[in-house]
Amino acid sequence: MFKSITAAAIAAIFIASTTTSAQTSAFTYQGTLDDAGTPANGSYDIQFFLFNHPTLDFDTFLVADTVLGVTVTDGLFSVEVDLGNNHFSTTQERYLELRVRPAGGPAYTILTPRQLLTTSPSAVRSQFADLAFSADTVNFPVVEFVDSSGALLRLVNDHPSGIGIVGQGTNRGLSGIGGAPAFGTPSAPAQTGVSGFSNTVGVQGSSMAGTGVVGASAIGTGGHFTSDATTANSIALFANITTTTPGSFSTAIRGHNNGEGGSGIGVYGSQAGSGWGVYGTTNGTGVGVFGDAGVSGIGIRGDGGGGGTAGWFNGLVNIVGTLTKSGGSFKIDHPLDPKNMYLSHSFVESPDMKNIYDGVVTLNKHGQAIVTLPSYFNALNQEFRYQLTTIGGYAPVYIAAEIESSINAQQFAIAGGTPGLKVSWQVTGIRHDAWANKNRIPIEEYKADNEIGLYLNPESFGQPKELGIGYIQTQD
Repeated sequence: MFKSITAAAIAAIFIASTTTSAQTSAFTYQGTLDDAGTPANGSYDIQFFLFNHPTLDFDTFLVADTVLGVTVTDGLFSVEVDLGNNHFSTTQERYLELRVRPAGGPAYTILTPRQLLTTSPSAVRSQFADLAFSADTVNFPVVEFVDSSGALLRLVNDHPSGIGIVGQGTNRGLSGIGGAPAFGTPSAPAQTGVSGFSNTVGVQGSSMAGTGVVGASAIGTGGHFTSDATTANSIALFANITTTTPGSFSTAIRGHNNGEGGSGIGVYGSQAGSGWGVYGTTNGTGVGVFGDAGVSGIGIRGDGGGGGTAGWFNGLVNIVGTLTKSGGSFKIDHPLDPKNMYLSHSFVESPDMKNIYDGVVTLNKHGQAIVTLPSYFNALNQEFRYQLTTIGGYAPVYIAAEIESSINAQQFAIAGGTPGLKVSWQVTGIRHDAWANKNRIPIEEYKADNEIGLYLNPESFGQPKELGIGYIQTQD
């Protein structure tokens, strides 16, 4: 009958390679085998069964491995066993049961008792293992292991909610250094979760359908990126969608704030000098900066209440809709002194959506003239008004024939003058095109309930700026 000499004599010993070859889940098992009370000799088949209890079966074993033709000399044998790496636990004990028969024999004999698998002293060789949990020394553990992908240490957790690596420290949770950064290893902000330093990429994360890198903070900053570079085009944070055919609304950088009401900012940019807080550009026919007002908000807002300019546009400006303003003018370099002065003129205002047309005509030999207006005049205008002024002399000129309402009649006649007399004329009309008919400007209107007591220009009435409609407190 086969039996082990003692329970302590049969031990599982994990032998790790000291070379840089890939490490597997196999381990070396050494033991002694007695046959009818004497050390066994010859060839034997040995089965290895893994259980989670020293005696009970719990219906089945966890995993098994069979090694055929094991050579036993003077009772001693050594064999390589592979039970995989998915059935071992850091919180639950594992027991090994051996079953033996002469090589090719009819039946196996179960050896008892089962053997407790203890922690291997050489699973992964560490030169300074006794210092691994010491924070008072500069000697860090050195792990000598490289897998087939070139990683020094690779940890895999196949559990659906598992985590590969968790790092926790009073200053930094995890710190990674790539190569030998030319700038050295700068200090990270206090209590940093993950810090990375490299001449190229400090921290990299990728995901096929999820999130490559996640940073979270309850009351602080979820992610912190800095750059001390003084060269042109230096970037503290760079996000790039590499494909030339991205999906709809693909976004390189997106900021979202769940704050309700007027609290919180989605994306905030600032610049300490005379540069740009936020800069947007497009190389094609796209939009450099886009703002969407939603149902009743403001797409893009600029505030110049501190003495600056709320908005500055250099080039063509197109407004599809109604332009509302407190005042307006043109401002140009002064024609007589463009280097030193400006010249400004105020806009002409009217309660109506009014268009103005004018010109000068010379009366014929009958003291009359026909004025022809643009072909679109009647399609654009209605409710016409006329003004006539003679030049170089007086004559009782008048409108002899008005502009007809027909869309193809864009003429009016002047009479009552003398031959060769010049007449300056002006005609106004009120817009009645499709857009104007649907968007008449309300001349007088009451303020909404949430605007009562507030002002468009509170300073003009001696009121504080905080009473301005849409006032937003800016960060100092």
